[in-house]
Parts: sequence; structure tokens; C-alpha cells
Amino acid sequence: MAYCGNCGSPIADDAKFCENCGAPHMQAISQTAPDLQNAAGDSVQQNLFSAGDLNSAPQQQNSNSSQQSEQTYSYGSSQQSQPQQDYSYGGGQQQTGSSYGSDASYGQGYTAGASGQIGGPTPGVGFVEAIQICFSKYATFEGRARRSEYWFYTLFIWAVQMILYILGIIILGKSPEDGTNILMSIFSLATLVPSLAVFWRRMHDIGKSGAWFFLNLVPCVGSIVLLVFELTDSQPGENQFGMSPKYPVI
Repeated sequence: MAYCGNCGSPIADDAKFCENCGAPHMQAISQTAPDLQNAAGDSVQQNLFSAGDLNSAPQQQNSNSSQQSEQTYSYGSSQQSQPQQDYSYGGGQQQTGSSYGSDASYGQGYTAGASGQIGGPTPGVGFVEAIQICFSKYATFEGRARRSEYWFYTLFIWAVQMILYILGIIILGKSPEDGTNILMSIFSLATLVPSLAVFWRRMHDIGKSGAWFFLNLVPCVGSIVLLVFELTDSQPGENQFGMSPKYPVI
């Protein structure tokens, strides 16, 4: 008996077509049915494996192209992030130069920036803060003192002297014209050194030596000239006596 070469079904010798699949009966095949089925199965598996290889090739190409595009996008993102770092660094420099004068000691916490430009005026000190600064720098003749520090301290001295003048009349029963007011004398002696020190620093702030104090020895004219100096605004930036407490370099 012969078997169909297409599906492996038995075919009569005199039949022209396979009764199972309809394939034409060209010639008899002497193989047995199980051998034909195995051969047909191997052929089908080999065809499926070849088709799988062909299908996996585009997928592999797509995977490679996806990886390449991800790498390109990642590289582009890293390039775009660089200007943001430069911008934040520049902002940090501007912020550093503006921290001057944050405490009562004028410049203890100040760090000059890298721009080298003179900044705007920093906030002045208050009445209590000026007194604290002058007594904390009791005998400090170095450095600079802006107008708010000097004039608030001077106002404090005048106010206390007026109070002591009144107390001297009440307690001692006499004015300084009638005799020495011991209360005013003690206070004047205690504040002599800090008063001279803050005057020295005020002169330094306008670029002058504290030795101008001796201009007081010149009647009338000396006091007027020193008053003009004491009212003069701070020199911007840094001079030979230090950094300006009002217009620091940022």
C-alpha cells in the first residue's frame, strides 16, 4: 500500500488523489506511516524555528534602537542639566555677599563675595544695639563706625547726663554751677574711653584719622568742622581702616 506524500494517509494503488487531503497521487511512497509523520513533524518544527528566528531579528533591532534612543535622550538630559547647576552657583555667590552686618559686632559674620561690587546700604543699628556695640568695644580704636552707631551712642550719653543733672539737683540740692555734681562726674569718667573710641571709629569710617579729635582745641571753628565730619556718610567699600559697615563689597 502507498501513502500520501502530503499528509501521510494510506492511498490505494490505483487512486489518483488522496481521499484525506485531496493531494494528487504521483507515486507510491514506501515508508511507513509513523516515519512519514515524524518526518512531517520535524519539517514543521524546523520551519517554525526558522520563522521564530526571522521574527526575533526585528525585535532585536527595535531593542537596540530603543537602547540607543534612551542613551541619546539620557545624554541630552545631562547636557541640559549643566546650565541649571551654573545658575544655582551664581545665585549662591550673590547670597553670600549680602550677609554682612547680621550681628551687633559689624562684620563678624560677613564673608565678601567674588563679584567685587559695592552693595547697597545695609540696615542701620538701633538705639539699644548702638549702646551694646560701643560698650562691647570699650577701648577699641580700630575699625569703623557708621553714623547710626555714633549718634545713637551720643544721644544716650546726653540723655543720661540730663537725668543725672536733675537727680543731682534733687538729691544733692545743688546744680553743677553751685558745685560739682558727683553723679555726672562719675558717669563722664566711666564713659570717657568708649566715647573716644567710637569717635575714632567714626573718623575711620570717612577715611580720616581719629587724631582729628584734637581739633576741639580750636575754639568754635574746630567744633564746627568736627560736626561736619561726624555727619558725613560712610565711604563705600574698603579703606585703610577696614570694610565699610554700610556699603560693603559683595
